[in-house]
Amino acid sequence: MRTFPPSVGIKVTLSEKAHFEAIKFVHDTLFGHFIKSREWLAQSGVASGQDVLEVGCGSGFFTIPAAELVGHRGHLWALDYNPAAVEYVKRRIQQQGITNVDVVLADALRTGLPDGSFDVAFLYGVIHNLWDGVETLLPEMHRTLRTDGILSISKSPRIAEERVIKRVTEAGLFRLVRKTDRVMNFERLEGGEDWNVVKT
Repeated sequence: MRTFPPSVGIKVTLSEKAHFEAIKFVHDTLFGHFIKSREWLAQSGVASGQDVLEVGCGSGFFTIPAAELVGHRGHLWALDYNPAAVEYVKRRIQQQGITNVDVVLADALRTGLPDGSFDVAFLYGVIHNLWDGVETLLPEMHRTLRTDGILSISKSPRIAEERVIKRVTEAGLFRLVRKTDRVMNFERLEGGEDWNVVKT
């Protein structure tokens, strides 16, 4: 199993804490009523024994069910740029006795994670926050995914799905292999050739 440096000596500013508390409120109230986390993760292809990257763990809404899906033979790395989120999710997994998760303080555009580490990377509820940096984000996800790895992105009410598909596939790093009512799955490709999008 790969190991990554732990996040140590984290300091949380008041603005970071306030931003996280707002996200946590949404996750703890609205998300639970409208979003079935395990269904979304199953649609992404997250399965037992995989190494999985979660980009933007927030309060851990998807983190806990993803850890359950990969099981003791798999591992989940939950990443967030907000130290308040990282500290909160660390406490949650410790309290629940979950041992197959590492919570990482990192920028999704420059994760610092090793090449070819993950079978699946999922970005659920965060693509609108990363949209301005998507030209940097996509090569970083491509770098960290294994051959034929899956990048799963949830649909966003703020960005039309056609725009997301075009942006993700136009550089030839990924191709669309599955689209559901909730998520879009893109397969990692070798090189930067032109590929046709496959809609299923």
